Amino acid sequence: MKDGVDLKRLRDLVRLFDGLRLLHDELFCVIESKIEAMRHADVAAIQAAAESEQVIVTRLKERDGFRNQLMEAIGQDLKLSAKAARALTVSQLAARLPEPERSLVVNAASKLQAVMAKSAQANRLAATVAREVVRHMKWVFAAVRPADAAPIGYTGRGLTVAIADASLFEAVG
Repeated sequence: MKDGVDLKRLRDLVRLFDGLRLLHDELFCVIESKIEAMRHADVAAIQAAAESEQVIVTRLKERDGFRNQLMEAIGQDLKLSAKAARALTVSQLAARLPEPERSLVVNAASKLQAVMAKSAQANRLAATVAREVVRHMKWVFAAVRPADAAPIGYTGRGLTVAIADASLFEAVG
């Protein structure tokens, strides 16, 4: 322990930040591939990217649980409650640390923050593209549906019919 904080815990925190940075780098690459798949209307690639994204997000949530545990342990060293320790920002923690530990924690957190911002920006772009696709599809479906008719279905030959008039086979294909 140095000035009240276990050095092993601080090294664990730095390693955790580095691991989170790698996961966010991976997430960024998956989001970029999802955007590229959207551009090419490759539904299988979009689905594969979404599945990969979900795996990474699950791992990030698990690592965040570990971060909470680690911050609680560091908070105990600093005589903080568990709630206060979990809410402690990097700058607040760094203010309580001596050098070189302060710089190690701040640098690792800064690198993580940069990658998180990059993946968040890519995710916002993917969400915008998805919203625009849905908006366009609503417009397409509204254009195909007769204005005075109820919701429609399609016959085996592609003709539109009112759902009430469609046979079960035609309604489900």
